[in-house]
Amino acid sequence: MSNPAGLSEDSLAALHHLREKREINTVTLRYADVPGVLVPEVEGNLTHDELVQTLPADEPRLVVHELAFASPDGTRRHAPLLIFWMPPRVCCESGSCSFMITSRGTRRSDERPVGPA
Repeated sequence: MSNPAGLSEDSLAALHHLREKREINTVTLRYADVPGVLVPEVEGNLTHDELVQTLPADEPRLVVHELAFASPDGTRRHAPLLIFWMPPRVCCESGSCSFMITSRGTRRSDERPVGPA
């Protein structure tokens, strides 16, 4: 696995804006020209459709999205949702990853399931 990516000052500011101000619900990060550094690409109050439209077909992205939902008792809740966008074309061309979708979530095909069967 490659080295972990760092966050630029602008990325930290965008994530702080998302968490503390609650004026936006989405921050999309991309790799900068400097290797190993993530910079903000999109900062906004996006609907699901708008978020999907911002994701490129040929490059990975890291998305932090504040998901609004109703709990089973009807209470309105918010929770951060972390999305690692890896387009199939990028994954298949590199040959470096193989994922499968299961009822328990996404995992690499070479990983063993965790938890009770």
